Amino acid sequence: MRGAIAAPRGPRTPGSARTFQKVLVLLPLALTILLAKFSMPPFSTMGLGIALPLVFLVTFVGLLFGAFKVHLGRLCFYLLLAIWVCVSQLFGKSFSLSSLCFLLFIFFPYVLQLKGDRATPDAAASTPAEIFTNVGFAAAILGCVQYGAQFVIGPTLAFPIEHLLPKGILIEYFNYLNAVSYGSSVYKANGVFFLEPSFFSQFLAISLLVELSGKTRLLRIAAHLAALACTFSGTGLIVLATGAVTLVVVNRRWDLAALALFVGLIGAFFGQSLGLGYFVERSSEFASVGTSGFERFVAWTYLLRDQFWDATSKVWTGFGAGTFAGEAKVARYSVWESSFAKIIFEFGLPGIVLYCTFIIYCIKTSAIATPVKVGLVTCIFMNGAYSETSAGILLTLALWPPASRIASEVQAKRIDAAAAAAAAAEKSRTGYEPMVNS
Repeated sequence: MRGAIAAPRGPRTPGSARTFQKVLVLLPLALTILLAKFSMPPFSTMGLGIALPLVFLVTFVGLLFGAFKVHLGRLCFYLLLAIWVCVSQLFGKSFSLSSLCFLLFIFFPYVLQLKGDRATPDAAASTPAEIFTNVGFAAAILGCVQYGAQFVIGPTLAFPIEHLLPKGILIEYFNYLNAVSYGSSVYKANGVFFLEPSFFSQFLAISLLVELSGKTRLLRIAAHLAALACTFSGTGLIVLATGAVTLVVVNRRWDLAALALFVGLIGAFFGQSLGLGYFVERSSEFASVGTSGFERFVAWTYLLRDQFWDATSKVWTGFGAGTFAGEAKVARYSVWESSFAKIIFEFGLPGIVLYCTFIIYCIKTSAIATPVKVGLVTCIFMNGAYSETSAGILLTLALWPPASRIASEVQAKRIDAAAAAAAAAEKSRTGYEPMVNS
């Protein structure tokens, strides 16, 4: 494959190689979901979990055993980003070495890509899409069951990790239990394992986009939509909306546009009866100080206006790795640490340009459909730069080799095999080698 550097040789038989690849694709996602809330002192008080180190271990093992290739284009963009974030620290008064190393550490697995198994005709179909949507379907059912179970068995058993496990092994600074409304005893579904309902809803949105871009099974679509409703989260709807619009335009899925219009009309006329007023109310959060929507999408613009844009030299070099958290504490409004705000504040305009280029290029060179790519970009830029959930989703979808390239190579191999078979048959019939046009 062009644009890739071969790693050491891995499993030799096609069957074991395919199984090994599927495990490697599934593990980053499984680890970042199942272990999303878990940590250990003193890292739990820093907001750091145990999932990411294990994900890096998985990618290292895959590279060691030859299951991965280093994608040359991704590596080039990674090195440009790494060089700038290191050089820019020379212009600051202070920076966090651990934060700098963590940034370089967390982004490296994105340069890897699984080798395509060109020996088997079904290699092109062995994309992460089916694996991903299977996990998404299971998570959707679990989220729906969790939301309903709190009315039957109580929130303690419906949300067991938050209520039954010691706090020392859980990551701090995240809102695991999020009431549907102020003073309510009913909680939003978080899929049991996800950090917050918001992260759960974004994962569901990406999984639904994968489903809509592929087999479009109605039962799975309904399960995803029901689970999204149980999260009562607007971020998942934003991710779904950006991807769905792309799906309609790029794939000319006007049936989905008509369905969305029909659902919108039902919501407009029967919204209060169906309990949809909550989602309408949340749309006003962008202008309401102190709300989740304001902190995530608006407050960082005030921080940059007050504490960044006036510092002329820092606009280009940034304030240094790890400085965003301290400045956010003295900002005019409470600020969510989004990847965009953090990178531009700490590494300046060149840093954010290189970061966006690297992330977008990694997503562009993956095998996923365009609508999923758009939704994934939205998801990543809404979350923190070091979000474990985003890392698990991106790695799962970006590690697999482009199916179109594998398919073309498989097709070429089929044509060559057919030509060789025809030549052998002609020779056995006539006793002469067939003429080959050059």
